[in-house]
Amino acid sequence: MDLCLNSREDFERLKDLFNRKVEMDAVTRAACFFRLIRMSYGSKCVSFSAQPCDLERSFPAIRAAHRRLKNVIIENRDFEAVIRHYDQPGALQYCDPPYFGTEDYYLDVDFAVADHYRLRDVLGGMQGYFLLSYNDCPEIRKLYTGFEMVEVSRLSNLAQRFEGGAKYPELLIANYDMTERARQNEQLSLFSSISQPEEGR
Repeated sequence: MDLCLNSREDFERLKDLFNRKVEMDAVTRAACFFRLIRMSYGSKCVSFSAQPCDLERSFPAIRAAHRRLKNVIIENRDFEAVIRHYDQPGALQYCDPPYFGTEDYYLDVDFAVADHYRLRDVLGGMQGYFLLSYNDCPEIRKLYTGFEMVEVSRLSNLAQRFEGGAKYPELLIANYDMTERARQNEQLSLFSSISQPEEGR
């Protein structure tokens, strides 16, 4: 991986492998997908970005992610099964589904329009808490009527090339009061220091 160069030919070859669903072992598939997504425009795995990308510079972040996630359980099942399996009073689950209207955007992700409604129904029946991020659109606002909603915005990575500081409107949706976190306007990341919740919260 550290000897890879930025080549349109390599990008097209990798894209073809994924389009034809060529069988690979899990490690090879992960490495090829990482390389494909880093070489593609907007991380869509559709067109070559024509921008240099030094993959070796990603290695420290990958090692940091490993340290952060080494005690985490990773599941690859239908979201309904996962949510129901881990749901219990006091537990918090964060969901980041495909944005409404972008269901075909993601490579190898089977998420239909009907799944937005199924997700809403599953979350609405939880014993614990959920936090959900979505694109801010009329369909989602209507779908989650009655739940807590907070308007937020994030930098739009694709638009940065044409309009510095361009932001994308999003909604945070939950079944609990989010106003304290919203007032702090604090963006957490995978590597953020997370304090333990108070007893009973």
